[in-house]
Amino acid sequence: MKTIIFEPGRTICKGGNSENLLPTVEVPSVCFLKNFEKEGSENKLSQFNNLQETNKNIHNLNNIFSKDELKRIVLVGNEAIKSLELTNGNLIYPLHKNLVMSDWLLCELIWEQVLLELGVKTKFENLKNKKLPSDSEPESENQALMVILPSTGGILIKEKINEWLKENYDFNQVTFIPAYLLTLYSHGKETGIVVDIGSFWTNITPVIEGVSDDNYSLSIPIGGRNLEEYMKILLSRRGLKFSGKKDTKCIEETKDDLLVRNILSENCFVSTNEKNTREIISHTTSYLELIRFNSKINNSKSIILEEERFQVTEDVFFKPYKIGIESPSICEAILKVINKCPLDTRTFLMENIFLTGRSSLFIGLPQRIQVNLTQLFLDSKLRGDTNRLNKYKFYVKDDPMRDVSTFKGANIYLQLI
Repeated sequence: MKTIIFEPGRTICKGGNSENLLPTVEVPSVCFLKNFEKEGSENKLSQFNNLQETNKNIHNLNNIFSKDELKRIVLVGNEAIKSLELTNGNLIYPLHKNLVMSDWLLCELIWEQVLLELGVKTKFENLKNKKLPSDSEPESENQALMVILPSTGGILIKEKINEWLKENYDFNQVTFIPAYLLTLYSHGKETGIVVDIGSFWTNITPVIEGVSDDNYSLSIPIGGRNLEEYMKILLSRRGLKFSGKKDTKCIEETKDDLLVRNILSENCFVSTNEKNTREIISHTTSYLELIRFNSKINNSKSIILEEERFQVTEDVFFKPYKIGIESPSICEAILKVINKCPLDTRTFLMENIFLTGRSSLFIGLPQRIQVNLTQLFLDSKLRGDTNRLNKYKFYVKDDPMRDVSTFKGANIYLQLI
């Protein structure tokens, strides 16, 4: 029986099957409202025009249009990003930081696009095929689905996906697996600490012999969105301008927001020693980087990045008080989680720390966390006694493919069962 693997992420939804180690389909979790011709009643068209004039949120469309009508006027995934490049508008992220406020109807459009690209047919399409003279059974009845649940809000997402699947698809079997467990499986482990750095939250989950306890887990409000917002502040000091966010339920992005995200992924890194890096910057030009902006607000502007390349990750990950967030740093949070766990497991947990998530792909991040954890442990627990430090060792796994570690773990899990 063929198994489909599906991961509904906040920024990217991934899909694949048990035959491939990596996801074969990646659909950005974004929507874009396009212009459409008059096909229905004049009343709906006038309501839509008023919606555009008042710049109201796309959530209000659900009260005007049905799901089938929304499919005609809303672009999802890569098509939405391409349309943004050609027109002036905003991308909509339907999954909110507070999942209760999310637009689940728009989420379903994105999820359906993932399964469509994987070749999975809906119930309606299967009924059509049954009417045709054919001896073969519909493919979806011989397929199983594995859904990878995120670390936060997994229960709510599980309920919504379950309702959506029962209404639209005929899978032989549906399995829900937490992402942190699959991350450990991808490294051949059953015990360790999984640090999932997501868009809004960093979730630190200790797993002991395949079992996690919520009392030991910890979530801090640090993620990729904080990096983007802080990078805008640093770039504004260089003379760039950015449009303000609308106060809506969904997160809206412009072309400049996408460019800031590209700068973070391509030009930024984590300094293993901040003091030495600043000394190098003051004496050399090795960290200079020229960036060009070609948008409506920042038309043909060029800036030079230097200390911003590492300062954004330095302040967000390790000094969150500098950006106005009352939260422990990532290293302090990991040490808190270790101290909560049973005494006989702490030494093993120190040596098995695994990063996951797209916001964890910065060069130097595993090494910096490892250095900071060692220093924090020396100061707080050993009271500066370096002789006792030889008995303890922190090790953070530096996996270059940690953003798809859940898919690797899913394949291993399917082989085990």
